[in-house]
Amino acid sequence: MDKLRILISSDYRLTLTGIRRLINAAPDLVVVGEAEGLQQTLDAYAQEAVDAMVLETSVPGPSTLRLAGKLMRALPQARVVVLSTNQNLAFVRSMLSVGVLGYLLKSAAEDELYQAIRTVALGRRFLDPRLGEAIAALALPVEARPAGGKVALSERERQVLSGIARGFTRQEIARTLNVSVKTVETYRARIRKKLELQSRAELVQYALASGLLDDEEMQSR
Repeated sequence: MDKLRILISSDYRLTLTGIRRLINAAPDLVVVGEAEGLQQTLDAYAQEAVDAMVLETSVPGPSTLRLAGKLMRALPQARVVVLSTNQNLAFVRSMLSVGVLGYLLKSAAEDELYQAIRTVALGRRFLDPRLGEAIAALALPVEARPAGGKVALSERERQVLSGIARGFTRQEIARTLNVSVKTVETYRARIRKKLELQSRAELVQYALASGLLDDEEMQSR
């Protein structure tokens, strides 16, 4: 039986060692690459045929969203499981919206890690059941989506989202784009439906992950 080929990424060497040992203990999985940081991850992905990637996040905040967003923009076809301690639903939804397929808490058991990897390798979502029914309901097949599960926004939708993330009112966005307030509301509804995001906080975090909002703007909010 051919084993699923896994790439693992983390900022810490000891963490990589621990994850590698766990994954290699499964009979159908094998780690074929390890990377620290974004550039090493991109290089390792280019060098190896990979079925799935495990991205360990040690600092679950805006910097992690930015990293995941850059990774998925560079590798939209990658099938990624994020391993994190962050249980914030806005954070998780934002991860999914930029193209991440799997999200697993670090409190998970080894078998759950294996299941997450196997599921994501098939192009399906896997979400930690401890996140609750509201988020677990998103663990549905994404075959209708582009590779990696990422949703594409139109240029106008990105402009409206950018305005929302920066705290502009509907009227201000409408004036800037020279459209009606009703049109802005229509675009906002489309964005929320496409991204499966509900609150403004979730839209802001998605904007950060997708590069529409930078760190300085985030810190000034």
